[in-house]
This record gives sequence, C-alpha cells and structure tokens, in this order.
Amino acid sequence: MKTARFLLASSLGELAALDEPGYSGVNFGAEFCPMKLPSGEEVKKARILCAGRGLSFSLVTPLARQAHFPLVTSWLTELLVKGEEWVANDWGVLHFASGRGTANPVTAGRLLSRQRRDSRCLDMLLGASEEEARGISGSLWDDEDSVKLAVKLGVTRFELDPVFQGVHRPSLPEGAKVSICAPYFPATVALACPYSENILKDPLGCGRVCRKYPPATVTNLQRPEPLYSSGNALFFLSGEAHAQKCAETAGADRLVWAKNIPA
Repeated sequence: MKTARFLLASSLGELAALDEPGYSGVNFGAEFCPMKLPSGEEVKKARILCAGRGLSFSLVTPLARQAHFPLVTSWLTELLVKGEEWVANDWGVLHFASGRGTANPVTAGRLLSRQRRDSRCLDMLLGASEEEARGISGSLWDDEDSVKLAVKLGVTRFELDPVFQGVHRPSLPEGAKVSICAPYFPATVALACPYSENILKDPLGCGRVCRKYPPATVTNLQRPEPLYSSGNALFFLSGEAHAQKCAETAGADRLVWAKNIPA
C-alpha cells in the first residue's frame, strides 16, 4: 500500500519543511499541550499555504484538562472549515464536536489508542504466544465497542504510534483508514509542566516558557533508550525503517511525520 506523508506542525515556522519534496498534507495544531495551539491567524495562513501547494490540511486538537476545555473547543469551533478533516486526542472534545452536529471527518488521535509505550514490552514478547504477542502490540481499537463508539462520533481514521513492540491492524470497519505517527511517539503526558511553575494554579497563565529552551534529553540507568521533551510530554524516537514497517503491518495509508518534538 502506498503511504502518503503528512507533516505534523504547530507553528508557521515548522512549515518550512514543506520545501522538502514528498509531503501530501499537513496536520496543524497541538496534541499534548493546549497552550501550544497556534493562533487563529497562524491557522488561516497555514491553510492558505497548503491550498496554494495543493496539500491536504487537517486541524489537530490536544488532550484537554477541564480548565482548558473551553479554550480547545472554542479554537476548534472558530477555525474548523466545513468538510475539513480534524484530529481529536480527547474524548470530551470529540463528543463536544459530535454533539454540535459537526459533519467533518474525524481522525482518532494517537492519544486515544492506549498503546503500551514502554521499551520493556520487547522483553514481554520473549516466549509470548501468538495471542499474547497480539495483545502486547495492540491498542484500544482492538475493542469492538470502543471502535463502534468512535465511529458513532464521526471517526473515519485511526492514528497509531510505531511503538517498540510493533503494531498490527485493528479490526476496523470497512473504509476506515490508519495513520502512523513518527518519528516521535509519547512515553507519557502530564497535566503539569516542568517549564511553568504556576500551571496548576493558573492553567491559562502559561507564557509558553518552554519555547525559550532547547529540547531536553532524559536518560536513565535501567533502559538504554533516551527520552526527549520540550514541554509536558516525554517522547521516544522511532527510526524511519521501523515506522515504515509499522505502517505496512497496520495497513496504514498515511505517515504523519514530525520534524520537531511534537507540541
């Protein structure tokens, strides 16, 4: 299956990567931190840029704690264009949009997949039966009821991460599509943020302090794989060959590629 490559970006500056050949579209927004959502003006400029290049354009919405829910839903309501695909990483935001009668095609973002994201899963595969191995490489989308709920809420595409233990294609309804998100995939996401001391007391008072610092690399004595961070999430890094293999085994027709640590 031919795999289209989409660029994952949260700012206009990141769209400079489109000068490289091979991109079919852009996923624009934030997945992990609502305070990193691009402004309405940035979204409009990004959409115009993509239209001028003949590229698909999708808005991306993040995981949203209660204090950020109005911010995220207002952003989506204001900026989503009729018929345009968008990505939901929060069940509450997805339900909100469905309740408003939004008919846009929706992608179930990777934060909804509930994949096992620890490199120790490779150890779990040793001696595992075929059924056990499928469970270790599985996701929420192996659950029929979860898939039915997602489809009821308008989901037509499902994102997966190229986790260490690999992936398989979930049992999705006919016509449903799969995307693989790479090379960064989240190990953990926090409501608090190490860059903002007052984020818990004042959730909307973030000044994007994280943008002032270079990405951090975290290592530990138990596992060799480094972790990367530039905000409230920690990421592992997948090689492109592994990501492509995961796309093949999942039957994915799209590879969503981040040139920078995702927002």
